[in-house]
Amino acid sequence: MYLEQIVISALDAEINQYEATLAALPEPSFSLKHRRVMAEAIRTANEEIKVSAEPHQQTHHVRIRRVVVAALVAVLIMVSSVIA
Repeated sequence: MYLEQIVISALDAEINQYEATLAALPEPSFSLKHRRVMAEAIRTANEEIKVSAEPHQQTHHVRIRRVVVAALVAVLIMVSSVIA
């Protein structure tokens, strides 16, 4: 046997051992509080997806304002350096 085959067979044996242990465990059950928190998180995530899919967002206007303000500041700095 080659080293590769030995490693693969050892990994297969380990995987089978873990699968046998997991098969014996009971299915996990979550509390009502956990299910409510998860449902709220899913709902919030879906709302965020809907907001980001909309073509006109309020953040777009904020970006434009920031660019305009940055351009005005740059022009004022240039004018003040020319005057000085």
